Amino acid sequence: MAVNLWARWKDLMPDDPLLVADVVASEFGRAQVQFPGGSRTWVTGAGTIGTRVFVQGGKLAGEAPALPLVVDEV
Repeated sequence: MAVNLWARWKDLMPDDPLLVADVVASEFGRAQVQFPGGSRTWVTGAGTIGTRVFVQGGKLAGEAPALPLVVDEV
């Protein structure tokens, strides 16, 4: 029986990437976040303005550590 390694590897990857953003506004159970490139979007979940958070699938996925951000383009 042949094993499709691509399919097995793809099953290990999450459907939505885990991104890092800063909360710039918050209201009524949703927050506006700003990504390192400067783009902004509204996500569900309450966040404190000025904190760095993880965003996944349009939702706040938790607080991210306040480490220096390094952006490396490939």
